[in-house]
Amino acid sequence: MIRPILFILLTVVVQGMFPILLPRAWGFDGPDLFLLLALIFAARLPMNWGILVAFLIGLFQDALGAGLMGLHATALAGAVYLFYGARVWLSQQTPGRETLCLILALIGQWTVFLFLTYWLRSNLVTVHTLYTVLPSQVGFTLLFTPLMYRMADWALGRVATDDRRI
Repeated sequence: MIRPILFILLTVVVQGMFPILLPRAWGFDGPDLFLLLALIFAARLPMNWGILVAFLIGLFQDALGAGLMGLHATALAGAVYLFYGARVWLSQQTPGRETLCLILALIGQWTVFLFLTYWLRSNLVTVHTLYTVLPSQVGFTLLFTPLMYRMADWALGRVATDDRRI
């Protein structure tokens, strides 16, 4: 019981350290560890629960960031929804299956961000954001994925390999 709590707290602390270590003024943005956390729980839960947990993680992220409530929540729910679709579509023998699922989840997250930007008629995502924040965030997220997955295996146990449970 203590390992999952430590894993979540460590994820929040490390995510909070990246704006200090990599200021946006340098043109970098850290990894999206909240997305990885949502995907880690989604891989271990049925679809309905996984989307709900992703939404709650996003609400927590919105509350921590003091931003627009529901923005990250909706984006993480969209990412996990696409993640589940990719896991059903790709078999377990597909080379690079987890990487493809992660990339599709990132595409789903940013598609929701763009949709919400258009729908709310705001400047949540700008062209500047797309060519500065997005590439570094995708790169760092892909870089940190193996470490987060190993920590999740330690904290939560291994993922069941049966795709029919999704």
